[in-house]
Amino acid sequence: NDISIHVSPYDSEKAMKGLEDDVQTAQQYLEEGGGGFLSSVSREEDFEETVQIYQALKNPNTRLFDVSMYVTVRGDTEEELNKSTAEVVKKLESAPALTKPINSNYHQLESFKSTSPVLEDEVDYKTEMMSGAVGAMFPFSTTTIIEDGGIEYGMHAGNSSPVIVNRFEERSTGYNQLTFGKIGSGK
Repeated sequence: NDISIHVSPYDSEKAMKGLEDDVQTAQQYLEEGGGGFLSSVSREEDFEETVQIYQALKNPNTRLFDVSMYVTVRGDTEEELNKSTAEVVKKLESAPALTKPINSNYHQLESFKSTSPVLEDEVDYKTEMMSGAVGAMFPFSTTTIIEDGGIEYGMHAGNSSPVIVNRFEERSTGYNQLTFGKIGSGK
């Protein structure tokens, strides 16, 4: 499988203005009433969700992004391809991903280009996501990083466990290192 994730920052001012309009629309829709009990519950949930997103984006540490994710599945035979596709779809639909995969039946070439290393999003099917969700979808972290014979590099930001890495251990991915941290944190 090949996975390609395309992330672009969303204009914060535009997002806030759009959400202000959405909050007003949801509030008007809520106040209109009508329908049965279930529709009023749904309107209340829509309003509360819109307000929560608006409040979250008022925090300067939270940003909104346009995100696209594409997966190319391969198989040597049509049967193998169908089996592999069903497995990938099942994993994407189940926890923790809980996504709704869409098969690109009529856009295979654009989809293939979007998962290739040319860094172009040819399909251009985007979903708006907040920064926390974007960070959670990158598969580059694990719950703990403790390697035999390693040295302590710091603390895992997500669970406060020590990060112990043996940088001389043979790795199939090479010997690269990437360090993230705030300015002045002593990287």
